[in-house]
Formats: sequence, C-alpha cells, structure tokens
Amino acid sequence: MAYSLCGVNIWRDAEPDKQTMFDMIPLSKAERGDLLFFKGHVAVSLGGDAFVHASGAHGAVTTGRYGDYKDMFDRFITAATLKGGF
Repeated sequence: MAYSLCGVNIWRDAEPDKQTMFDMIPLSKAERGDLLFFKGHVAVSLGGDAFVHASGAHGAVTTGRYGDYKDMFDRFITAATLKGGF
C-alpha cells in the first residue's frame, strides 16, 4: 500500500519477474525500502537483516529478521530495488 500511495504498483501475486519498475538485486545488497519477494508475499527491507510485512499468521503488520525465517529465505527469496530510486 505504501508504494501504491507513491504511484508505484507492485504485481499482486508478488511475482518478481513481473515487476517492471524494479531491478532485481542480491539479497545481500538489499537496503532500507527495498522489496523482498517471498513466494506469494512481499516484505519491505528495514536494512540489515530486518524487514516489515503484513503477516497472515499474526493478523497484523509486523517486523521480522531473516534468521527467523531462514528456511523460507533459503528456499525462495529475491530482493528488488526501485529503478532510479524514489
């Protein structure tokens, strides 16, 4: 929603290959504000290994760390940065 309010549309199914406004980057290069694409899910990097996302399990927007979701990150994670920045 935050990106949408700024005029940036994100593909609804979180498919990184359909994100035309973003450049894919290695997860190790993700900075604050970059997107993290899980399978069917998008999170926003807070920098370092922290991120914020809308958690279905928690029923709220919450923060997390890569280490807390290591299995998920090891299986499928892609980072993207907005082309040209904000």
